[in-house]
Amino acid sequence: MANVANCALGTQGGIAANKFLLTDFEISSNVDAYLSFGRNHHVTFDNQVAQWLRINSYGGIACWGNGLANDNDNPNLLLTGTEMKTFLDGIYASLKKSNNSLWFGSTSNAGFEIGTNGTTALYIGNGQNIFLGFNRNTAAEIRDPLKLQYRLFVDKGILSEDYAIAPKSAWADYVFSKEYSLRSLSELETYIDKNRHLPDVPSAEDVSKNGYSQHELNTVLLQKIEELTLYIIMQQKEIEELKHKMINL
Repeated sequence: MANVANCALGTQGGIAANKFLLTDFEISSNVDAYLSFGRNHHVTFDNQVAQWLRINSYGGIACWGNGLANDNDNPNLLLTGTEMKTFLDGIYASLKKSNNSLWFGSTSNAGFEIGTNGTTALYIGNGQNIFLGFNRNTAAEIRDPLKLQYRLFVDKGILSEDYAIAPKSAWADYVFSKEYSLRSLSELETYIDKNRHLPDVPSAEDVSKNGYSQHELNTVLLQKIEELTLYIIMQQKEIEELKHKMINL
C-alpha cells in the first residue's frame, strides 16, 4: 500500500484512492476508496465516502462484460460527451443529445420494444411505425401495404374524451357546388342493385381487407348526407308543383 494523496482514477496513472494506492486487494477501513475482492470474490472498486466516483476520459468510457475488450470495438456500454449506448445481442440502444433534444432508441433496424412484466406495451418497427399493444411478432402479421399507408396501430381500440382531425384535411361541401354532378335517383338505384353499397362508400369486402380511414369515411358520409339533402329539396319542389297543379284543376 502506498500513500498517493490527492490522486484519482485516471487514464495516465494507476488505480488510486483519495489517500492510498492499494496493490494487494485487501480491504482497509483507513482509506476513502479501495480495490478488493468483494461479494462472491468479485473484483470491486468501492467508494467509501458520500461523494461522486469520478472517471474521466476525453474519448469516452467503454465497458465490456464479455472479456473482449482487446478484441473488438463493440463495448456493452459506451459513455461519451453526447451519448450513452448499450450493445446487446447485436442491437444498439442509445440515449443521446441531438439538436438540443433527447433521443432514445435503437440504432439498428431490429425495432424497439417497451413493456412491463415481460410483455410488450409499445413496439416501434424499423419503418417508424408505432404499434400499441403489439409485440414484434404480432406487428409482423400486419400487411406491408397498411404499414405504408398508416403510421400508428392500436390493439383493442382507443378510449378518448375527444378526437380531432387535422384542419388541412379535405371536407365534402363540394356537393353544394353548382358544378357538382348529382346522380338521378334511378341511376343511384341501378348502382346499388349492381354493387350492393352506396357510391364512394367502401364495400364490406374492402373494409375487411384494408380497413378504412376515419377521416375519409367521415367525409364520404357527409357527402351522402349532403346529397340526401339535395334529393329531399328536389322532391319537395316536385311535391309543391303537384300541389299547385291539383289546386288549379
